[in-house]
Amino acid sequence: TMRDGRRGFVIRVNPGAFLGANVEGILTSCLEVVNVDGAVANFFTFASRNIENRVREFENLHLTAPINVQHPDVLHDMIRSRARHLRKWTDESMLEGVDLRVRDFINLVSFSFPEGTPKAKMDSYYAQIRGSISELNPSNFSGQEMITMVKEILSPEVESWDSPEDYTIDLSTQMTSEGTRIRTSSDGGVLIGDTWHAKVITTKNFPKSITLSEFTGLFYDKYGTSVQNTVASPFMVSLTISYDNVEKTNKKLADAAAWNIKETNKLDSTLKDSHPDLQRRAEEARLVTSYQDAGEVPLRAMWSFIIYDNDEARLEEYYGKAVAQFRKKGWSIIQENFGNISLMSLMASLPLNFNSNVKDMLKRFRILFLSNN
Repeated sequence: TMRDGRRGFVIRVNPGAFLGANVEGILTSCLEVVNVDGAVANFFTFASRNIENRVREFENLHLTAPINVQHPDVLHDMIRSRARHLRKWTDESMLEGVDLRVRDFINLVSFSFPEGTPKAKMDSYYAQIRGSISELNPSNFSGQEMITMVKEILSPEVESWDSPEDYTIDLSTQMTSEGTRIRTSSDGGVLIGDTWHAKVITTKNFPKSITLSEFTGLFYDKYGTSVQNTVASPFMVSLTISYDNVEKTNKKLADAAAWNIKETNKLDSTLKDSHPDLQRRAEEARLVTSYQDAGEVPLRAMWSFIIYDNDEARLEEYYGKAVAQFRKKGWSIIQENFGNISLMSLMASLPLNFNSNVKDMLKRFRILFLSNN
């Protein structure tokens, strides 16, 4: 339960490295489950440096398993050495000549509902959504896991983010219990602690459409021709989708598209050629019509991409790489120019952190169809 009365749930999913049309269909069906005005969905990916639990599991598995070798102490030393290197590689590259660092990718699907939504209805949605994404190996994302993740984002300088959940204290208090300090800068950046800087990136122009496979290809080379990822720094990507007056918006868009097509068809070819803005408007109207004919509905969505690092030069480098990579797919991204907007966008991008007042202030929610999402 959030402070504004909204309630929701978070599910962790573990998809494979190659995300194709099948996974895209699964996520689309997940969105189609909910039919509550005011509901909010969030798809969130965080490239985390916190691999401690996974390294411990690795050590426990290999150091306690029975082995039949002549010198088990040598093998155990090799296992401990591998664990030490994995920990080191979260901050240092594992290869020379490229910046390739170890990350635990946390992929979350969350939904929140307005105050007053019956618990039985939310429980039903939870079961249906979990069933719809069953192929993605869903698991509950506990309060303790949420605390640990947000602590890492808001307090990147501390040595350990793991701590037990205290059921007598609000989650928000526990997430910032390490003396979190966040400031904004005049260039739109966010300073976290003493040494970490974050760039909050938004969309200037979306592509007409993009597949999930094409989207993941913006971050890494799926075919292995290059081991250098687009961004080696910690980053998070968030898509927040608001179910606001969906039927009314759908009808309004349909009427506007039909009018634009009708009016532009009346113009002669010479006038169309001399006014490319009219042609673009007509093209957009035909796209809207094609989406609606395919059964898609418009949803208000905000997409955010946050990169942060304790090396400003490296942060600038990866921001530049990301801008160039996205441009190849017709997706124009840009850093937020105002520090307060950056900070609000960063916080609003976290799972279950939607707030209608912040949404109205940010003005970053655009009407998109699933093909855009």
